[in-house]
Amino acid sequence: MRLDQLGIVVLNYNSLNLTTQCIDGILKYYQDRIKIVIVDNQSNDQSFNLLNKNYSGWHNIHILLTEYNGGYSYGNNIGLRYLIQNYNDIEYLAIINPDVKIISNDVFETLLKRLEQDDRLAGISPLMMIDNKIKPNRWAIKNPKYINNFLSSFVFLAPVNPLLYKSYETDPETLVAYVDVIPGSFFVMKKDIFIQIGLLDENNFLYGEEIIIGKKIKDKEYKLGLSFENFYIHNHNSTCTSLPANFSQLKFSIRSHLYFNNSYQNKFWGIIDSLLLILFIPLKLLEIIIIYCNKRLKVSK
Repeated sequence: MRLDQLGIVVLNYNSLNLTTQCIDGILKYYQDRIKIVIVDNQSNDQSFNLLNKNYSGWHNIHILLTEYNGGYSYGNNIGLRYLIQNYNDIEYLAIINPDVKIISNDVFETLLKRLEQDDRLAGISPLMMIDNKIKPNRWAIKNPKYINNFLSSFVFLAPVNPLLYKSYETDPETLVAYVDVIPGSFFVMKKDIFIQIGLLDENNFLYGEEIIIGKKIKDKEYKLGLSFENFYIHNHNSTCTSLPANFSQLKFSIRSHLYFNNSYQNKFWGIIDSLLLILFIPLKLLEIIIIYCNKRLKVSK
């Protein structure tokens, strides 16, 4: 296992500060030992030019500009294909969101070691801390079936969310737990298997990419895992701070949900799940408004 076998993709869209903090966090521990591709998804805040200026002295960092904003999967695939086509020595591919902060100096060595040790393991993630808080119910989810995807879409149903793991069965030697779906904010995949499943599905514009990956990996009879040896911080709230932004997030989430049901779910249950989702959109809007107002009240106190 060598770090020069790893390539990282970070997708930027109007997130210059977050992307810079993410990249600087990686460089803090790894300097130029890992290949990094930053893909700018047609930002309108001069991100592309400023990122080129900021990292012009780093030979291991490559900054690409997409032809158009084709969404999360499209943008990340641009970076993944660049690494695959330009570096024959790469065996592992990582996707890291710009709002992620690396907090340990051996996280990549640990993840690559576990992937190398287990032929069945296709991809792996460290444990996620959300806004400096440990929330085990956000570490991984189960593959959706029946109407579980619909039930999991409501925050107020979180205590009975059928997609959440109540516990994780972890190997005592490797400290890896097999799960159906790992976080999309930070994961490492074996290159050959990632290529087998067609990388990310570009028909899905935003949200739910990790669920599609989980379904494809399961269909190929491989495994995904959580590593209990390392943490990372996901500053999740930093990317969606206004009510209109929350409504926009819901729009893309619904599109992703319906696409998954239509393309990957059992046909009968996919239709039922989609009908329920559409029927209860007003309730979901109300939930978003209540949660947003509650957060605003807490901030004002």
